[in-house]
Amino acid sequence: MDGILGTVKSGNMIRSALSAVRPGGVVVYSTCTLSSSENYSVVKTVLKECPEAEPEDLWEELAVSTSKYFTFFNSGGHTLHDWPLLQQNIMSCNHHRLGILVVPQPGKTWGPMFLSRIKKKQ
Repeated sequence: MDGILGTVKSGNMIRSALSAVRPGGVVVYSTCTLSSSENYSVVKTVLKECPEAEPEDLWEELAVSTSKYFTFFNSGGHTLHDWPLLQQNIMSCNHHRLGILVVPQPGKTWGPMFLSRIKKKQ
């Protein structure tokens, strides 16, 4: 999806999914773009508009456990391979809670990919 119309449609899809899922259930939002406006911004907007929703942190569960296969970026522009820097930044930055970004690697066939998991509160 491109531009403002794409982000509006994405936000509408997430809100619709949140209305359909039971309390305690989750919605996964994924894109194949590096665009922050189609990734983090969409999730942030939905969370502002839907007080019944909260992001689930995927960093430890997904990024750390699969870091030898994928390269992940956080909002500070660091990769998981910059782990000492990330440990300092992660605790002071909630942006990573909105989702994680897989970036392309030379010689690999995957990426970019953004993943966010949003839970409907009980």
